Amino acid sequence: MKSAVLSAGDSRVSLLTDGLQSIKDVTRGLATRESRVLDELRQEAKLNGFKDGYEEGLTKGHQEGHAQGYAEGRAQALAEIEANERAAEARYVESLNAESALLQRCAAEWFAEAEVSLGRLAVEIAARILATEIEQRPETILDIAKAALAEATNATRVRLRANPFQIPILRERKETLLALSPMLRDIELVEDASIRGGCVIDSDGGVIDARIEAQLANLARAALEGR
Repeated sequence: MKSAVLSAGDSRVSLLTDGLQSIKDVTRGLATRESRVLDELRQEAKLNGFKDGYEEGLTKGHQEGHAQGYAEGRAQALAEIEANERAAEARYVESLNAESALLQRCAAEWFAEAEVSLGRLAVEIAARILATEIEQRPETILDIAKAALAEATNATRVRLRANPFQIPILRERKETLLALSPMLRDIELVEDASIRGGCVIDSDGGVIDARIEAQLANLARAALEGR
């Protein structure tokens, strides 16, 4: 009887022991699984943290890079605009200088041509005045002849050529003309239809051209040389 009771007790002890071992095994398994799950969660969290940090860093870097790129691009654009403005201003100033030089050159040419034209006009006016003067005062030929003979200071004989219409006046005043120079002994008066006004004196010392057209030509030449 006692033996049967002991056997039954041993069986219960064995069952209890086995149950406890099973509980320990289950607990150990749960602990191991929990540890593994925690490790997996930590690893996932770590990876997610890295990912979030990377994305945040990438976004921040992109934003900073964009801001820096925008600032650099804006500065470059402003520099290019300023350079273009300076170049355009330089071209404008150069164009103004060229136009100013052209205007000055044109003005100088215009004034030069105007002086020539005015000189020619003055000569033409003088010629008309002299022609009118000679027509209205035929004795004007005497003044011209006196001025021409005054140049022949050492001549003793001269030949005076003049327009046929003026020879009679000169002939009437021949003695007056001879008295102009103490060395002058004779004046030969010769009609020359090619002389419209004034006279030409031929002497041993040379030719004195006192024609109106010759004097006007000298006047025009002097005006052009003196401009």
